[in-house]
Amino acid sequence: MPALGIGELPEGLPSVALVSPAPVRYLSLAVKKSIARHPAARRAVEVLEGLVGLVRARKSRAG
Repeated sequence: MPALGIGELPEGLPSVALVSPAPVRYLSLAVKKSIARHPAARRAVEVLEGLVGLVRARKSRAG
């Protein structure tokens, strides 16, 4: 069991320290065909793609 701040473990159950506790997140987006050409839907996709690009750039600089 990972040592994630659990109080007391049952006897005989070892605690294991996490090697890399950084969270990993996955993002997906679905746009219905009926609104795919709507400016607000297009803008939402644009913004999210931009955020993904920022995260990738940060990772490449850090890594």
